[in-house]
Order: sequence, then C-alpha cells, then structure tokens
Amino acid sequence: MLAYLHRFLRDMRHPGSRWTIEAFQIDLAAVKLRRYGVLKIRGLLDPGAISAVGAAACDLFSERDARVAAGECLTAPERQSHLRRTLALDRIVAGGRTAAELLDCPAIRALAGLHLGKPPRLDPNSYVRALIPGPHIQALPFHQDQYILQTPLLNVWIPLDECGVHAPGLEVVVTDRHDLIAVAGLPDHALPVERARIDEWLVLEMFGPGALWRPNLSPGDVLVFAGTTIHRSHVTPGMTKPRLSVELRLVPSVFL
Repeated sequence: MLAYLHRFLRDMRHPGSRWTIEAFQIDLAAVKLRRYGVLKIRGLLDPGAISAVGAAACDLFSERDARVAAGECLTAPERQSHLRRTLALDRIVAGGRTAAELLDCPAIRALAGLHLGKPPRLDPNSYVRALIPGPHIQALPFHQDQYILQTPLLNVWIPLDECGVHAPGLEVVVTDRHDLIAVAGLPDHALPVERARIDEWLVLEMFGPGALWRPNLSPGDVLVFAGTTIHRSHVTPGMTKPRLSVELRLVPSVFL
C-alpha cells in the first residue's frame, strides 16, 4: 500500500515519470513502449557525439542560408529541405563519421528489433531539423508517421539542444491505442506531414487533454515512440531559443 501511494504521489508531482527511465533496461523499455507508445530515456547518448552533430549541422544550415541570401539557385531537393529547415543525415559529417554513425546506439537498435519483430534499418526519411521560434516557424501539426511511411516504425527523436521550456519541444499523445486515425490534411498537399495532419479537436475529443505530454529534454536524452503515436511540435509564446533535433526512423529490414 505504501509503495502504491509513493508511486501515485511521484506521478502527481512529475507527470511523465511512468514513461521515463533513468537507466536503459531493454525489457522494461519494451514493456513501457508497448504500453504507452512513447518512452523517454535519460542520458543514453554520448554528449560529445551530440555536440559534434549539432556543430556540423549548424555549419551546414549557415552555409545553405548564405547561398540563398546570395541569390544562388538551389536544386529542387535542396529547396524543399531549405523550406522545411531539414538536413539529410548523410550530409552531416564530423571527424570522418556521418551523423547516423555518430548516433548509432546498440541499445536502441535492440529495442527497435523487439518493437518491430524484425531487425531494423534506418529509413531515408530521417533528418536533422531546425525549429526557430518566430512568425515563420515551421511547426508540425498532429500526425502519425506510420501514415506517411506506410510501414511500422520506431521513431528515435534526439534533441541537440535543451528543449521543452525555452526552446520548442514535442507534444505526444500517451495512450495504449496503437491504430491509425482519421486525417484532415489535403491529399494533394506538397508536404507529407500536412497530408497526414490530424485535427487538434479530434485528438482532444478522443484522448482528452490529460493524454498530452510535453517532455523537457536535454542533449543525451532520447525520446522513442511508435509510428502510430500521435505527436506534433510543442511551441509556446515564451519559447525564444532555436532547437535542433535528429529524427531517426527505424523500419523493418524486410517488410511483408
């Protein structure tokens, strides 16, 4: 009884503690991920690797912005990435290693294998994304990535900066429901995430405001969530700092 009361009071003081783990244990991680659809793992990744990826990404963003300011014509893929404020992972290299290599984590690969039921591979739809507060912020609506990729997946969301308080973070729906729900996006929209958009009123009607979680994250933390987990950018008027994050999408090596 005392143990239950302690857990209840802890969860009241620290929302999200039930789907957060301090030290990686694959069995516990798999159970929580299956139950809640999302899991925060504190301090899993090497801060040095996080810093190296962040510095290399900042240099590439600055270089591309300078080319645009100088009137240089970008290729069609570059133009789309510039508008979305994203960078392909294979373009980010530090110390002779790509971002995907620097951030490769055997524990996450093992968790993805359990979650997917097959060995995982990195989907090309994986990026570094910049989110800069202001009138032109590229905040993403509620969506499910499995609707976009049309395959089961595990999202591995890695902040390169402190986020959730002074910089934009993520807002996720915590639920044991793991199916795709109705989208409201236009089917011919140029951006896949807009085609997959889910109305906020529907999310609130189906799950209630208590299901929404906005975790504070630090470099080295990892947020993993299922392809069916509903999520969006979390931005408030008080957030003034930019945020860089890595979005790794792990899919089954063979999808049947």
